[in-house]
Amino acid sequence: MSTFYPADADRLRWQPQENRLLFTLFPIQHNPTTNATRFCSQMVIKMVYDAPVALAVSNVAPLAETVIPGAPIRVTALLENVTDDLLTVTSTLTLLDAEGHEMGWQDGGPFSVPSDGQQAIEVGWDGTLPEGAYSLRLSLWQGDVLMGAATTRVDVVGGALTALEVPTATLVMSDTATFRVTFTNYLAEPVTVTAHLLLYDAEGGVTADLPSQTDVAAAGDAHVFEFTWEVSASAGGVYAAQARVTREDGTAYGPLTGEFTVGSVLNDVFLPIVLRP
Repeated sequence: MSTFYPADADRLRWQPQENRLLFTLFPIQHNPTTNATRFCSQMVIKMVYDAPVALAVSNVAPLAETVIPGAPIRVTALLENVTDDLLTVTSTLTLLDAEGHEMGWQDGGPFSVPSDGQQAIEVGWDGTLPEGAYSLRLSLWQGDVLMGAATTRVDVVGGALTALEVPTATLVMSDTATFRVTFTNYLAEPVTVTAHLLLYDAEGGVTADLPSQTDVAAAGDAHVFEFTWEVSASAGGVYAAQARVTREDGTAYGPLTGEFTVGSVLNDVFLPIVLRP
C-alpha cells in the first residue's frame, strides 16, 4: 500500500443507532510504504437531514404535581421548530383517568415558534375532578394537522396522611407508648375519617392492631389521632408502626410507616449444675 490509510473519503464514518447517529472520526492517517503520518487538527462536519417532525415538544410538566379537587391544572412545555419557517400552532390539553377514559379537554394558544428556534408555553385546564391519578396529553395543531404531542401526569388529592409520630426513646415492658397520626383535609368542607394503626414486631409479625378511631377533620385543617399501647414482654428489637386513614366514602390514604425500639426483657437464665461422684 503506497497511499495513506484510511483514505480521505473514509476519515468520517457513521451508522444509525436507534434514534441517533454514531460518528467515528479518524484524524490520523498513515502511509506504511513511506512511514509518513498525517494528523488532522481540526475537522468540520456538516450534516443535512430530514426531521421526522416539524415541531419537537419537550420538558412537559405540570406546575404542581399534586392539586386539590377544583384547582386549575397548569402545564408548561418547550416547543422547538426544526423547519425554516415560522410555525403558529394551537394546543389541546386532554385529561385521562387511570383507565384511559377522557375526562375533559381545553384548547389554548395560538403560539408562534420562530424558525430553527424555541418557545416556552403554558397551557391549562379548569374544572373539577374526583381524586385520583390523571394523564395529561398535550397536542399541538396547525389547523387540523397534528404537529407534535407529549404527555405528563398529575395527582388530584382531597387530603393526605401527613405525619406519623412514634416514640423516640427505647420502650421497656409496662411502658405506655403514644403514637400520633395526622391527617390533613385539603377540601373546603369537613370530612369524616377513620384512622387505623398496626404495630409490627422485629420479625415482621403483627404485635398489635389498635382500635380504630373515627372523627371529623375540619375544612382545610389538620386533625391528629392519638393512639396508646402498653408494652408487653418481648424479645425486643426495632418495631414498626403503620398508619392508614380512610374517608367515609371509601377513599384511602397511606400507609405511612415509622420505626421505634423496644428493649428486650427475655434475659438468659443460668441453672446451677450439681456434680455427684
